[in-house]
Amino acid sequence: MSSPENALSAKLSGAKISEEELEKRLAAADQQIANVASGFTDWTMTDIAVAQEELAKLESGEADESALPTIFRISHDIKGQGGTFGFNLATQIAGPLCDFIRTAKAVPSEEQLAVIKAHLGALQMVIKQNIKGDGDERTQKLVEKLAMVISQVPPLK
Repeated sequence: MSSPENALSAKLSGAKISEEELEKRLAAADQQIANVASGFTDWTMTDIAVAQEELAKLESGEADESALPTIFRISHDIKGQGGTFGFNLATQIAGPLCDFIRTAKAVPSEEQLAVIKAHLGALQMVIKQNIKGDGDERTQKLVEKLAMVISQVPPLK
């Protein structure tokens, strides 16, 4: 019986491709990512609008139990996809928001709702203004301010 490493090695040794073929496959993968990336801002703006609607329901007391999980899912998607599509700043904003509401079961306080609102507003600005990479000094100060605000309010439990 062969070890798993040997079996894998045998499979891979027969899968050699030329450098030209590798370049061709990498270029095709890059093109696929670019095609998907072109829709990122549109679907992300739609998702942020949905999250803001759920937040408005929470603020008015009209939300059902799906509101916080919906906001979490959207912020988690932005956190994960932001970096993939060049929106590192969006990832820096969405990550702490995810952590803040990850295990939320209770109704948020006014302060907690304000934290969520600030993060969603910042995400909306970043995507709407198409701010790629880590942003600039002004946007990094925004990230620092959001971090300070979130550190002063207990996370949702």
